[in-house]
Order: sequence, then C-alpha cells, then structure tokens
Amino acid sequence: MKVDNNIFVRGMTGKVGDQFVVRKGKGGQTIVTNKPSFGSNRVFLPEQLAHQQAFREAIAYAQSAQGQPIYIAKAAGTTMSPFNAAVADWFRKPVVHEIDHSGWTGEIGQTIRVRAQDDTQVGLKTSGGMISRTLSERDSLLIFSSFSACLTSSSRSSG
Repeated sequence: MKVDNNIFVRGMTGKVGDQFVVRKGKGGQTIVTNKPSFGSNRVFLPEQLAHQQAFREAIAYAQSAQGQPIYIAKAAGTTMSPFNAAVADWFRKPVVHEIDHSGWTGEIGQTIRVRAQDDTQVGLKTSGGMISRTLSERDSLLIFSSFSACLTSSSRSSG
C-alpha cells in the first residue's frame, strides 16, 4: 500500500516500539516495515559468513572511496549515493578477457597485451605504478569501461 504525504511518518526514522522500523529509502520515500526477528540460536552457513566478510570489506572500501570523482560521477542523476556506487563496484570485479604474453620471455622491450572490462574503472597494476582508464563521457552512455594495454618490459625478469 502506498501513502503519500502522511503526517504520521513524515521525517520519522528509527524503531517504533518493538514492532516497526521506519527508514528513508534511496528516493527519499519513508518506508515502514516489521522489525526483523532473529532467533537467539541462529547459526550461519559458511557461505553466509563468507558473504558477511566480503560485505565488511566492501563497506570499508566504500567509506574510503566514496569521495573519489569516479563514484560521484557514477551516482550523479541516480537514486544511489557515491557510497552505494563504491559498494556495488567492490562486488562487481573487472573481467580480464585476454592476456597475450606469447611473445614475452622476460627480456627488455618485449610486450604483454591485456584486454579487460569493468562497469566503473579498469586498472592494471605494474611494478612501476598503476595504469588505468576510467569512465569517459562516451563510455558512460554504454554503461561500461574497457581497457586494452600493451606493457613493455623495462627491466629483465628474474623469475
């Protein structure tokens, strides 16, 4: 049931007794739900514990990354916040489509080709620093960012 402009819940958040929880939705709407109930002897499956740990890591990442221009831009014009964009990005890992090292033996001047894709930003960490490509205006229309790089070795491989 949808109710607009209800004076009873306007501006309200938190618990109402031991029965209801009132919160604000992403679009600013007020949401009233039953208070969740969990048994005192609740046992989590290993998969649930792993997901909880991943979520803790995503939250820690988002807290430090939400001010980055890439997440501010991604959230602009949507109901999501830069924090939400960073959490979502944590869970959607880049996809590496191809790594071509067929001509590389570790000698100086040889090339490794990398092709990868992500919905936010793709970066490639090298011993000399970070190579990255972020969403451009054109990419944001396509809702993805792709990356191709040719790395040329500048020192001899020791391994």
